[in-house]
Amino acid sequence: MSRVGELTKSAIDNINTSMEATKALMNHHLVTKLELSLESECRVLLQQWTSPHFAHLCKKFLDSNHIHLQKPVNLPL
Repeated sequence: MSRVGELTKSAIDNINTSMEATKALMNHHLVTKLELSLESECRVLLQQWTSPHFAHLCKKFLDSNHIHLQKPVNLPL
């Protein structure tokens, strides 16, 4: 293999390694960010679901005779 070919192969290998490292770093950052967001969301949901207001709304919903479903959507066949 010529010297130019060896340098080209080396450069491509370095680029691939660099891209893989960058991708791994970004994935780690995104996973960490996602975990923090999920923890925050769980705390907020726990606060909301254990509040007296939510309990009142649930009781009101369960005691009502009205069916609270989404409007049906007619899809063309």
